[in-house]
Amino acid sequence: MKNRPVNKKLAITFIIAMNLFCLEGLWGGYSEIRDLMIAVNNQIDMVRFSSRVGFFVFGMAFPIFCLYIPIEKFWPDFVEKHKGLLNKIVVVALIAFFSAGFVGSSWIQAHVENAGYTYCPKASGSSALARTLVYTKNIYTCEELVELELSSRNR
Repeated sequence: MKNRPVNKKLAITFIIAMNLFCLEGLWGGYSEIRDLMIAVNNQIDMVRFSSRVGFFVFGMAFPIFCLYIPIEKFWPDFVEKHKGLLNKIVVVALIAFFSAGFVGSSWIQAHVENAGYTYCPKASGSSALARTLVYTKNIYTCEELVELELSSRNR
């Protein structure tokens, strides 16, 4: 089997599509956090937050690392000369993005709890993509949510 060169149009289309996917994911995360903060400020009885740390890491890292492509294309001597430094920057950036996702999620949880909400573990859940955290203003609302969920499962 011969090594065939990658179709450049296909590769560029894939990179653009992935960047758009990442930006849409970041926008969705921002919108969810904004709506959560509005609900907390309005003292709604129950708020939900989907903690998607992995999406944040991917959503930030992929578009920024795609900047490496034009840098390598237009300044190959620079890349060759500073390859070790660029590798260190990539590792530090990945660690920073990963840490920022956890710190941001923890900060949001602390903000919600400081606003007088109580974590409702029985109404919360997790999936392969996200962990959904449910907070209520009082324990009775939490119990009602759990009863509602149980009754909907039994139907």
